[in-house]
Amino acid sequence: MIKKFAIALFALASMAFSANAQLYVGGSLGFSNSNSKEVDDGKTELNPSQTTIGFSPEVGFFLSEQFAVGAYINTNFTFSNNRDTENQIKSNTIVWGITPYARWYPIQSDKFGLFLEGQLFFRHEGGKTKVAGVAADAPKTNAFGLQIVPGLSYNLTDNLQLQLRLDVLGANFTHTTITSADGKNKEISNNCGFNFNSRNALRLANVQVGFIYKF
Repeated sequence: MIKKFAIALFALASMAFSANAQLYVGGSLGFSNSNSKEVDDGKTELNPSQTTIGFSPEVGFFLSEQFAVGAYINTNFTFSNNRDTENQIKSNTIVWGITPYARWYPIQSDKFGLFLEGQLFFRHEGGKTKVAGVAADAPKTNAFGLQIVPGLSYNLTDNLQLQLRLDVLGANFTHTTITSADGKNKEISNNCGFNFNSRNALRLANVQVGFIYKF
């Protein structure tokens, strides 16, 4: 699988160097936190808490005004705590991956643009879980697939572009393998489909905000 992604990256680089390409770099940074409590008849109950930090550096090439190729390196850290004093469960999850892509701008003006991004992604997830003070490795998840994601762009300057990718709309295929911590059991699944979630369209968790700088 790693070999296939290396071939895909080499093909993208070859396309860029064989054309009159314009280099750009960028990325996105994300942070979310959920932390709440409930008070019932004077008794306070803590709800589970979760903190997620994500960072995705990006490099690519504009092959023309309407077509670009590039790749992301995706990293994501999640810290969870059920905050149950009698049976406390804590987990730390690390997700990393790489996503080569091709991006097409069918609509573009001096400032605003609409793009479609075809992505080939690989993702690995692992971590540790601590139950009542006893730590253990969490199951490992490997996933790869294809997806098409729409997005919006806004040119802040001639070189700096703001981007929003909309996870509420897209088409995808994903192959996932979950392996138990001891390596003895595996769960394999394949999923494909088209999704549009209008209820979550305005949630920040479903909108990725990033930027690119064109040289």
